[in-house]
Amino acid sequence: MKQFQDYQYKIVRSLDDESINQWVKLEQDTDPIVFQRIFFIKNWFKNLYSEKKNKLFIIFIYKSDNLLSVLPFCINNFFIFKSLEWIGEPFNDINFPIFKKEIINKLNFNEFLREILIEFNDEITFIRLKKQIKCFNNIINPLHYRLSVSSSEKRKVLYFKSKKESKLSEFEAFIDNQKSKLFKRIKQRVNKYNFIFKSHQGSNLKYKNETLQFLIKNKSEKMTRTKVWNYLSFQKYKNYIKDILNSKYAHGFELYLNKKLIACQIGYKIKNHYYYIFPAYNNDYKSISPGHLGIYFLLRELINEQNNITFDFTIGNETYKDYWINQEEHLFTNYYYKNFIGKFLINLIIYFDYNRNFPILKKL
Repeated sequence: MKQFQDYQYKIVRSLDDESINQWVKLEQDTDPIVFQRIFFIKNWFKNLYSEKKNKLFIIFIYKSDNLLSVLPFCINNFFIFKSLEWIGEPFNDINFPIFKKEIINKLNFNEFLREILIEFNDEITFIRLKKQIKCFNNIINPLHYRLSVSSSEKRKVLYFKSKKESKLSEFEAFIDNQKSKLFKRIKQRVNKYNFIFKSHQGSNLKYKNETLQFLIKNKSEKMTRTKVWNYLSFQKYKNYIKDILNSKYAHGFELYLNKKLIACQIGYKIKNHYYYIFPAYNNDYKSISPGHLGIYFLLRELINEQNNITFDFTIGNETYKDYWINQEEHLFTNYYYKNFIGKFLINLIIYFDYNRNFPILKKL
């Protein structure tokens, strides 16, 4: 254990049983974002971790043997340099540290990370913590401060609150009150066609195989069609998505028309928070907007189950999300460096990441 002010910390470099059990217990006490939960980290480690490119550097922070915070980081190779970053690329859409409320305003996380940079000078050239959000579960991110750099990427969310006795009627009113003609067409198609909507959470082998194969085929075809990076052409990413379905948090749906599967989605459902992650649809049915219809049926089901829903589209500039959301926020990145070389590299990274002029950064 190393000491920082009134706290102790250790660096976890392998996912042993003791560390996993402590992490799970902390999750139960803090309810963190899905992308920092241990099941997500283990899936990433199993399928995407590379000893040539990554090295685990997970920070456990204690006070009197009480685990208060976990910072799930890894060291990534950046040419000849080493960058400390969040674990989970490219699928950790949004990031937020795991911590108990009792540490808020007591531990200065930014000073602590500067100390880490100095203490592990031979392992880390600079720290880059991307895709962070400012607030989660009404708690401010302790890493957000005046030198945080705003990103062009946005998180997009629908927050829906309803009264217990009128949940579905309030949802239908929400749909009817939207200005876009899309929602009128959705209602017309729901009334016209005989759709069958099925959702699942937990183990169901038939559901897993059918949904997974449909998603891989149709999502891969779309990425090829739109000329974006088709990560599903690599087996390791297919395996990663397949293993998501083994989690108790995995949630998916299928939408059928005349017994034919036309749309699906694989995401995460944790309490009243839904993460909409991997959608796909059959392009032959594009004219009836199967993706939007799937969202409509999914939201209707979720709202029927719970009064308050956070429907999280996470990041991505797909225009379909803008029809549904009522809040968006820019993500931010924190950079920490220790010398002129680090400062120069950080400015280069910011320039290429955000395609804008070099900012003037003060040495941290």
